[in-house]
Amino acid sequence: MNVNDVRGVDTDVNILVQVPSQEDSSIKKATWLGKAIGGTFNWINGKSFAAIFKVYTVIVIFIITLLVAFVGYKIASNDTVLLQVTNKLDINKVKIEKEAIRDDIVTPKIQEALTRIVYATNVDRICIFEFHNGKENASGLPFRYADMSYEEIGDATSIDKVGINCQNIPLNLFKFPYYLQQNKIFIGTKEELHKIDKDFANGVMDNGGKYIGAIYLSSHGVSLGFIWMSFHSMENVPPKEELQKKLEKYRDIFAQYLDLTNHTNDNK
Repeated sequence: MNVNDVRGVDTDVNILVQVPSQEDSSIKKATWLGKAIGGTFNWINGKSFAAIFKVYTVIVIFIITLLVAFVGYKIASNDTVLLQVTNKLDINKVKIEKEAIRDDIVTPKIQEALTRIVYATNVDRICIFEFHNGKENASGLPFRYADMSYEEIGDATSIDKVGINCQNIPLNLFKFPYYLQQNKIFIGTKEELHKIDKDFANGVMDNGGKYIGAIYLSSHGVSLGFIWMSFHSMENVPPKEELQKKLEKYRDIFAQYLDLTNHTNDNK
């Protein structure tokens, strides 16, 4: 056949291009992974335990560093998360500062004052009840509670401290705290107290009190609690007017101690 014969013929040229299939790619990856694992085991077989431990320690530290850096980057790049973390740190800092005020300033002063009052008045028991709202109802309305947070008894008496049993007292179950809130002060016998609140009076009788002096504590419009003094012997009870003056003096002292605003940096 000559050249002229070829010119008149349509010639189809088929070019075969071989494209790697997905199966071939998977095989190559598996082969590479197998070689890597095999190489790792071969390296381990030739190394001591100490050398292996060092390498894996470095790897673990590197991974932890990457994770910490990643978490830190996410927090720093997210304003909401960063604000939440900052607020939580601020809340914890404020809480620690408040606890330090209670432990280092308020408690030592109150304990010292109560000790002096016991010796100066011959009272058998003096204590401070502090109000708090430990929980709320379904609508958010708080319940009112009181703790006997401080207590001192006379050395000459044979009574025991009862403060440990006077915690989380539900004020809603008694009338006397609200009577004291309205009238600010009470001085009288347990029988007179019984006329106001028999349940509260029965608790006093169980602790041996015969004559009681109590005064309401508040500061800057905030209800703090009340001071409670009980005499177990009528022989040591001072005149009513004298006891009232003493209670009013103690009220001013302890209300100042228990008001947090008096201990903040702005008011020091």
